[in-house]
Amino acid sequence: MIFSILWACTGVSHPPPAGAALASLSIAGATLQPAFIASHDGFSVGAASLGATSAVTAVPEDPDAVVAVHLETLEGERIDSGTELALTDGRKVVVQVTSADGENTSTTEVIALPSDFPPIELQVLGEQDAGWLYLANFEGFTNDNTYGRYAMVLDELGVPRWYRDTVAPAFDLRRQAGGELTWVGLPPGGQDYVGVVNDTFGAFSHAVELAESRPGLETDVHEFVLQEDGSGLLIGAWVETTDLTPWGGPASAPLLHQLVQEVTPSGELAFEWSTKGNVDLDTIPQIIVDAGTGAFEYSHINSVTVDPDDGAWVISLRLAHQVIKVAREAMTVAGADYAPGDIVWRLGGADTDFTFVGDDRGLGLQGFYSQHTARPLGGDRILVFDNALWRENRGDLGNPDLVVDATGDARMVEYQLDVAAGTATLVDSFALPSAGAVAAGGSTQRLPAGGTLVGWGDKSKDGAQFPAATEIDATGAVVMEMFLPTNVWSYRVFRFPRP
Repeated sequence: MIFSILWACTGVSHPPPAGAALASLSIAGATLQPAFIASHDGFSVGAASLGATSAVTAVPEDPDAVVAVHLETLEGERIDSGTELALTDGRKVVVQVTSADGENTSTTEVIALPSDFPPIELQVLGEQDAGWLYLANFEGFTNDNTYGRYAMVLDELGVPRWYRDTVAPAFDLRRQAGGELTWVGLPPGGQDYVGVVNDTFGAFSHAVELAESRPGLETDVHEFVLQEDGSGLLIGAWVETTDLTPWGGPASAPLLHQLVQEVTPSGELAFEWSTKGNVDLDTIPQIIVDAGTGAFEYSHINSVTVDPDDGAWVISLRLAHQVIKVAREAMTVAGADYAPGDIVWRLGGADTDFTFVGDDRGLGLQGFYSQHTARPLGGDRILVFDNALWRENRGDLGNPDLVVDATGDARMVEYQLDVAAGTATLVDSFALPSAGAVAAGGSTQRLPAGGTLVGWGDKSKDGAQFPAATEIDATGAVVMEMFLPTNVWSYRVFRFPRP
């Protein structure tokens, strides 16, 4: 089975215009997924079930309508026309029906999927927000390579409408403000992680790289934002040998710092903010050893978002259990003046500027812990993916023997901030029942109709027990759940309008 669909609503259909509907569609030797639905415009087949060429049979509802069939790449390059087509993975059949009067046309696509494409189950339980789902899968922590690593776009029924074998894991697949399709990964033929930019479902366009502002700087995969002027926001990391004896550590230790850069389209550094000198090690609840590099990591930036109200950067510091706002330009907030690079406020953590209201958690704690995504919504509202993971270091700096406790179930949380009063009031939340903490990944996205899409990060690697994503509407009702196979998960999940 390529994927399965469970749906119980009518709001996901896209009825064809008058006189341009299909009555039936089939491809010899293949089973359409889902079974043909006249009101939908996308289907898939397993490429392995196809022969060298496949007969396409498309019958319109109106016998006087005109049907044209051709073959394309997933990027839209036309290959061949006719009803006997070489449909292989990476290609799609495009069926166009034109009404007898020539006034209306509909388009239906059938995409061929490779045999290692991960099976997807989409459960549509109510009225979804309009748009397609963007995600990239990769295997869980057991290095199970049953499935390939694909960047993918799924329609409202979970049908893959575009995909790309990324070879290496792809992080943060999304559609940017200018319509570009981007992720953090390896560009064609590349060896180092960069911001990968593709045209709208098109070929590779270009890569956005960090400016070399200091020795040893490497791209951090957690976030890539392409702004309307073409400049990119990327996270970077570098290591410096540091005396950590004031914190109970060695006199000479590798310390991992991070930064956020704004890089112009020509590759020049427009602005930079780093954790070095801005995050006090005294305020970090614990410091853990990164087993991969041996460096002590004290902040772990995992999201950066431009505040829609004032252009400041809202940055998530996972290991500090803190979200901060950094001035991008000179600004005044609650009567105080801030220069570019100043921290305007700190939400959560040991040196928080806010008291949480209505959000008591387990272990005597308040607010979010080990959060993965923080998105300002405007009007001093902020949406956070709370991983609900509290790590306490019982011992000297660098002691890997950590006590890990969950403060509850992972969740989406929304707060109303009052900067002058110093309060963060819980206004909305949604938890994944009985899931416990999420160790890695996770995302939240406020949708145009007022609902919220929540990606559950690595929790989905536990298979059908937990979804990879859940959409709730503005009332809090679950309207969609998407599942990936066991040991497969997605770093973040987004929904964007149909292209």
